[in-house]
Amino acid sequence: MSLGRDATWHDQAVAEHAPFMDEPRLRSGAVYDEEGRLYLVVSENRGTLADFRAAILELLGGQGRPALADGIFLDGDGSSQLRSREASLTGDLRPVVQMISLLD
Repeated sequence: MSLGRDATWHDQAVAEHAPFMDEPRLRSGAVYDEEGRLYLVVSENRGTLADFRAAILELLGGQGRPALADGIFLDGDGSSQLRSREASLTGDLRPVVQMISLLD
């Protein structure tokens, strides 16, 4: 995501062959802050990669929080799903065979 490098993030994403950058799609990513906290982020609405990155910076990079260090874009669109106590986002309902699972 090249957080903190606003001028060059897009070129980096192109160099890394980020798929469907300019198409409105569901998005997911993993972001971490300077204190080592990990945030798994899944969009509820379709947007471009730029939209998703901007939303992360706006929502997680706000005052009163540790600064975001960086993050990665994960697979997106229909496989962007989330199940937690707080929310459930089903993507396109396809079976997900690879996932990040956090247990407490």
